[in-house]
Order: sequence, then structure tokens, then C-alpha cells
Amino acid sequence: MIITLSGNIASGKSTVAEALSNKLGMKHYSTGEFMRQMAKQEGVSLQELGKKAEKDFSIDKKIDDWTLNLGKSEDNFIIDSRLAWHFIPDSIKIYLFVGKKDQMRRLMLDQKLKRRKAEDFRNEKDAVNKIIARENSEDKRYNKYYKLDYHDKKHYDLWLNTDGMTIDYCAEVLRKFIEEKYRFKGIETKGFVSKVLKFILRK
Repeated sequence: MIITLSGNIASGKSTVAEALSNKLGMKHYSTGEFMRQMAKQEGVSLQELGKKAEKDFSIDKKIDDWTLNLGKSEDNFIIDSRLAWHFIPDSIKIYLFVGKKDQMRRLMLDQKLKRRKAEDFRNEKDAVNKIIARENSEDKRYNKYYKLDYHDKKHYDLWLNTDGMTIDYCAEVLRKFIEEKYRFKGIETKGFVSKVLKFILRK
């Protein structure tokens, strides 16, 4: 079983993926961390590497090849990645969403706790500007190289609004969803999601 976790910036992909991997006893990989290491090696910021990637496909190609290789050579892992669902089509595909208010709150908290070492925000306004620039850069690249809108709900088995959720609560919701998906398959899974997540998906 392979689980691909996508989502917009600060939706909790990496932290939730780590928590979920602990609950399920699975390995955890992160293309975001892979790209941060690339930026560090080149001596540039994550935003600068993203801008460079708009014109240099080899950067995304390295990430794509790494993801493809994982999907072919390993099993029983979780990977948080914008596009892993595309490169590992047989995976359980989940998208985590966060609204702008919670997004800024999480980013500033991450900054305070030094969780995002490759990203430095002077204040909330600076964070907003950098995140908008990064999101626009990623959307531009993915449309240019893959003709994909990774935010589109049609790509996923579950699209989840994480506003107001703790990491553990979100991971627990995903754990229950995954267990139910493998128990029933197909239409029964959709029924389970509608019952368990009804109040969340209203947001």
C-alpha cells in the first residue's frame, strides 16, 4: 500500500504524513524535504530554486525520477508531495487543504519554532508575499510541464479541509478513512467518508 499526500502550502502534508506513518507503521518520504536539500546544496532559497525550476525542467525531473523510483522499487510507505499521486497512480490519493487564515497562522508558528529552515519570513506580510509567489511558481510549472492542476478534487480519493484541525486529529481521520477504504472498496468507502467527515467538508 502506498499513500500519496498532496495539498496546498502549510496544509500539514509533512507533519500529518509523519504522524500517519507512525500510526500505520509505514515509512515516510517527502519531496518537499528533497527539494529543500536541493536548494541547500545549490546555496539558494526554496523560492529561488522554484523560480529557477520554471525555466529549468531538470530540477523537477530529479524530483519526478526520485518519486517514480520509489513507486516502482518500494511498497508500504507514505509520501507527501504535490504530484506523487500523478507518478504513483495506484496509490491512495489524498489532498489536504488549508484556508488563508489558518495558512498564515501555521506558517508564522513554523517560523517561530524554526520548522521551516529553508524559508525565512520577516513578518506576516512577507510570508503572504512569499507564499503567493511560491504557489504561483508551482502552479505555473505544473501547468507548463504536466498540464495539471493538482488542486482539482477529481484527482483524489479524499479531499480534506484541515482548518482548525490538530495534527493528530487529522492523521486519525486519515487512518480511519484508509482502513475503511481497504475494508470495503469503492462505494462503501464514499459512504464512510460522508458520515465521518460530514461536518468537516461543510467548511
